[in-house]
Amino acid sequence: MFKALRMSKVTIIGHKDHLPSVLNVLHRMKVFHIVEQRKEGIDIGKPLEYGERLSEILIKLRSVASYLGIDLSENGIEDLKDEKLDYYKLGNLSKKLYLIVTDKVNEKKAAEDKIKSQRIRLHQLKILNCLGLDPIDVRESLNYDYFIGYPQEFKKFEELLTERFKDIYMKKGILNRGSYFGIFAPKHLSQDIQNFLNEFSFVYQEFREISDIRDETHKALKDINSDLSEIEKQRDSIEFELHDLGRKWKKFILFNETLVSQEAEKAEAPLRLGTTDETFIATGWIPAWKLTKTVRALEDCADNRLFIETHKVDKHDDVPIELQNPKVVKPFEFFMDLYTLPQYYELDPSFLFFLTFPFFFGFMLGDIGYGITTLVLFIALRAMMKDGRRLIDALIFSSLSTIFFGALFGEFFGAEVVMGYELPHVLSRMHQINELLYVSVMLGFLHLNLGLLIGFINECKHHGLKTAVLEKGSWWILQLSVIVLALSYLKLIPLMPLVGYVMLALSAVMLYAGEGARGLIEMPAIFSNMFSYARLMAIGVASASLAIVVNDFSFRMFHGGIISIIGGILILLLGHSINIGLGILGPFLHSLRLHYVEFFSKFYHGGGLRFMPFGGKKEEA
Repeated sequence: MFKALRMSKVTIIGHKDHLPSVLNVLHRMKVFHIVEQRKEGIDIGKPLEYGERLSEILIKLRSVASYLGIDLSENGIEDLKDEKLDYYKLGNLSKKLYLIVTDKVNEKKAAEDKIKSQRIRLHQLKILNCLGLDPIDVRESLNYDYFIGYPQEFKKFEELLTERFKDIYMKKGILNRGSYFGIFAPKHLSQDIQNFLNEFSFVYQEFREISDIRDETHKALKDINSDLSEIEKQRDSIEFELHDLGRKWKKFILFNETLVSQEAEKAEAPLRLGTTDETFIATGWIPAWKLTKTVRALEDCADNRLFIETHKVDKHDDVPIELQNPKVVKPFEFFMDLYTLPQYYELDPSFLFFLTFPFFFGFMLGDIGYGITTLVLFIALRAMMKDGRRLIDALIFSSLSTIFFGALFGEFFGAEVVMGYELPHVLSRMHQINELLYVSVMLGFLHLNLGLLIGFINECKHHGLKTAVLEKGSWWILQLSVIVLALSYLKLIPLMPLVGYVMLALSAVMLYAGEGARGLIEMPAIFSNMFSYARLMAIGVASASLAIVVNDFSFRMFHGGIISIIGGILILLLGHSINIGLGILGPFLHSLRLHYVEFFSKFYHGGGLRFMPFGGKKEEA
């Protein structure tokens, strides 16, 4: 807690003959974060000889999984430990399976293309059918042109068309509630008719897809419907075969994809290492408490023919970060992933997030009824969802905090009186707004100074006491100077204002020495940061006010008839649902802002690199 896991930097040098064994050990133990070799003075390695074959197998297996809709995130490896195949057999089998599946997929695609084409032909025939025309009527003619479609503007279209053009033949029909027109006109009128149709945004229909049909429309419709039904059956049959293949080969694919992925990772690992003609060099990070066990395992696998050297961690090293927090704090590591991980020398703020994020969230939402509702909601979401559980767990803590503050404020769905009994409260959000504002700003004062304290510790450990005093201690003197000035002007302390001005000047000099001109420019920022915490009061009062409005409006309707009562119930449900939705979003975002913007700016740099051990899986995002 507070500190990332201590790491040891290790360099492993050995003969290339031992490289596969070393990679097997490191992959199995999942403790070695590889520092990729840069091509400076020493070449990077080449993939192990079986790497290319593994890649081919992996591509085939993943393609088959994609075609069969198999989710590769599922794990089936435990059930099939005794069914491991050699790579030669696995390669042939995966290739054979790939060909079978791709043939079926191509057949399905061909069937779907035919279905699409037949549906277009069917639609065009239906248009002709509604107009009482046959395909032969819409072929090119030397004597006349035809225009088939529908106008966007129906008003007066037909009337004006027949008035303006006497030598035309027109058909009209309805399809899918739309009015279609078929207009046949002598060639010399074509341009005039097109201009007229454009005035009404006429949508033209083409019939090239049915140019090969010689039959009458009703017979062609019957034939195409029959063909379409037959092709859809073929498509359904292929889909069933693919589904059956997926069911039959699912465990095989899951197991072997996992196995081959691991082997491929080992085979490609030399690309991240340094090599010479005879030796390999692997540099990386190992958790300090696992170092001895790892070194012993490596020496055993290579008959003590490895040179393993541990290095002292340098302050310029980019040390990977593995956060270590109690289980109850783990969900709040989500907020560090969302922002950025701490650097190796920085304090990990996850535990502080665990304390203050739910506190601020509950302070803003602060209602027993809302807290119970969100608690039930997030528990239900946690049971239904596999992903995002860390965030949901953090919101469950926030809901508990909401119930706690709801009890302090004496509110239940915005009401302070429930069934004739006034809820006891410590602080009323609707009647003690000034007190609530003072508490909010005081929370800001404490939160920011906690950030300065952490920043002081970070700077002291990383750059020394002098830097810590100049960069962080100066802010305390600045705050103290303002307090002294205020109290001396108010005659509350027996000190002259000059003392306050001297302290103010001292803090400015220290800030300039510690942070340069930027420190002087940002001097007022710490006070604006404190007042930013007034949002704790503002958002809470807004939420409580909206709840009261909903209650008042709906309760008035309860005194009317049955319809009025039903309306009141709907308003009550809808109003509080909206308020809870806003109540989750607002406090969540503003609590995040207070941490990321106000709090973190006092001590946090971030930019840490996540510890990704060779052979390990990525943590849940």
